[in-house]
Amino acid sequence: MNIIDKDFNLHWEMTSAEKNALYNILNDLRPSVSIEIGTRFGGSLQVISRFSETVYSFDIDESVKKLKSKFKNVEFIIGDSMKEIPVFLSEFKKTDKNIEFILIDGDHSQTGIKTDIDNILKIIPKKDIYVMMHDSFNPYCRQGIINAKWHECPYVHDVQIDFIHGIFSPTVETDRCMWGGFALALLKPQKRDFNIEIKMDHDITFNQILKISKHRYINNKSLFDKVKTRIINKLL
Repeated sequence: MNIIDKDFNLHWEMTSAEKNALYNILNDLRPSVSIEIGTRFGGSLQVISRFSETVYSFDIDESVKKLKSKFKNVEFIIGDSMKEIPVFLSEFKKTDKNIEFILIDGDHSQTGIKTDIDNILKIIPKKDIYVMMHDSFNPYCRQGIINAKWHECPYVHDVQIDFIHGIFSPTVETDRCMWGGFALALLKPQKRDFNIEIKMDHDITFNQILKISKHRYINNKSLFDKVKTRIINKLL
């Protein structure tokens, strides 16, 4: 058992490295306001809530409201984050509060995560903002993260796609998928005076594993459907 799990008993679908990274960043940062996109079981929320003064957690599933009694400093906002985040930020900028931490772990489609990031990049930071994006090792999420409008936002000072490496599930039972990993971006109040570099330290590893994963068929829908059907039949 991860030592952190002893203090946080709600289920969270992250590796030990991811849990420790999230814990340590939040423990050091102690943000006044945090945003979470993707609540699900409340696993990561229990850590964000522990170290933040106020948290706004977005999820499309209304059932996450059942977690409300567990978190006294969390406001749950139900709806599609691609629509709700712009509305929220428009109202939030009228306050004197500072957003300092954001976790994006909601819609895992390429369009979904890119839209969430692009909406976040419209924030004009009052203090440093750390933005963590889960599942950066998944090909759909990774491409969405890479394609976000980092270069267009003058407040972005650092982007690391492979801050924490993801995992490959090699067996038929786990569908040979690529998941996990954390990307990390830093937004600062002052505008940068240099060209931003999107760092991908494990891109060679990513591309090698992609060759043996089910995701190698992503761009060939007909072949992808055949492989998916074969995997399902083996499981039956």
